[in-house]
Amino acid sequence: MNQKINTLFAVGALGASLALSACQKSARQQQEEATEARRELNETRQEAQKDIAEAQRRVREAEAEVRAAPPAARADAVLAPNRDEYLKNHRDELAELDRKVASLEADAAKASGKAKAELDAKVKRLKEQRAAVGRQLDSAATVTGAAWSSFTANLDKAMDDFEGAVEKAVK
Repeated sequence: MNQKINTLFAVGALGASLALSACQKSARQQQEEATEARRELNETRQEAQKDIAEAQRRVREAEAEVRAAPPAARADAVLAPNRDEYLKNHRDELAELDRKVASLEADAAKASGKAKAELDAKVKRLKEQRAAVGRQLDSAATVTGAAWSSFTANLDKAMDDFEGAVEKAVK
């Protein structure tokens, strides 16, 4: 019986020894994995710091270019997004007015006599006015920052006048 107890004890000790060895190996693997994760994190952090430094360098260069540019060019750079939206809105408005003039022109084609002559004259005047507004709108590309304010005031007035003339002719 003593021998059975000794055998059981030996088997238990061997099992505990193997379990302890497995735990140590597992702990060692975990430590190696943690070390590898830290190394990868440090590499990623260094890459991010390089990217940030590069972005900051590009910003400094762009700011230097803006400071070196003449004042009108700086104003143009600031106005560009607003300018594009402003011009798009006016082009859209002109397209709508063009549809109304086309409808009036179709009415003139169906009319006869004095009514036709009056409508033809209205359409002719509207087309001339539209051409002038179109030329003014097309000249926007050449307007610099300093002149932009007066340009928009003149274009707004021309658009309002044209819109009023179209609305009056359509009635």
